[in-house]
Order: sequence, then structure tokens, then C-alpha cells
Amino acid sequence: GLGFLGMDVNPLAVLLCKVRLGPFRAELLDERSDYLIDAIETDASSATEAKFPNINKWFSRKAIRELSRIRRAIRSEPSIWCRRFFWVCLAETARLSSNSRTSTFKLHVRDSKDLHERRSLSPALIFEQILTRNVQRYTEFAEVLEASNVIRRGCFSKHVSIRLADNRTCKEDAICDLLITSPPYGDNH
Repeated sequence: GLGFLGMDVNPLAVLLCKVRLGPFRAELLDERSDYLIDAIETDASSATEAKFPNINKWFSRKAIRELSRIRRAIRSEPSIWCRRFFWVCLAETARLSSNSRTSTFKLHVRDSKDLHERRSLSPALIFEQILTRNVQRYTEFAEVLEASNVIRRGCFSKHVSIRLADNRTCKEDAICDLLITSPPYGDNH
């Protein structure tokens, strides 16, 4: 129930925070999710939505095709808060369907045996499972917030600001009761 000022240099962290702010309209999100899955399933295009060096090293052709269909479907969603929710699901799907080992945050390609076994992997199916799970969690989170009386007209009732920024360069004059930072990750010094 507290107000919050958040800054992070990681765009995914900012996106996650914005999604956690709502709005909390579970029935509408569930309905929009059904439309999204239908759009993915009916998309017959094989056009690649993203191009970057070594894309075929990190994703199978099937994964590229299905991730592109998911991206097109998300981009067609008119509501920004729904799109943000769907982008979070796509981020996890891309990580789980890539050829990168998931045991580390550094990019290391799986060994050839793993790559061979993953050829039939379906990012569209993974996405649908993640979406279903996340909608359920979103609904449960909204219920907790409602019970805590911090939701007004479907939105968090306190002032919250989330920005993509480096707090070392922040010119914010806000007075804060608590400052939380994170230590370096992995082998960063």
C-alpha cells in the first residue's frame, strides 16, 4: 500500500514492474488472452519479425517462425497494459525456447544432443502455458490487493513511478523512507 519510485537500467525489470501495477481487470485480460491465442494459431505467415546476427545459432527455424507469430499477435493488441502483460510472457517464452542454456545468465549454446532433442519444441505452446499461468497469478495478486484495500477502480491507489534510468544520474528530489539497491550479479565486480 505504499507509494513507490522505481528506476532500473534493465528494460525487462521496468516492464515487469509496470505490469505489476495493473490495471487489474482479470476478466478482460482473460478475454484478450483468448483473442491473442486465436491470432497466433490462425497466423500462417512465416515472416521473421526480428533479425539479429546469429539468430539461427540461438533459435531454431520453427522457434523463429512461432515467436514471430506471437510478436505479431501481441503488436495487434490495442490496450497497452495487456500488451505489456503479453510481452512479459513472450520474454519468458523466448528464454525457454532459445538454444541458450538456462542454467546461467550468460549466453552459452546447448550441446548438440540437447539441440537435437529440442527440435520439436513449440514456442507457441510454451507461450500459451506461460500465459495461462501468468493470468492465474495476476488474478490471485489482484485479489490480494483488493483484500488489502489498495485498489481503486481497478488500479493501485498509491502514487507509483517506474522509469528506465540509472539512479546514479537521477535528478529526483524525492524524499524516500527506504532505498533498495541490488548487488552486482554473477561475476560482475
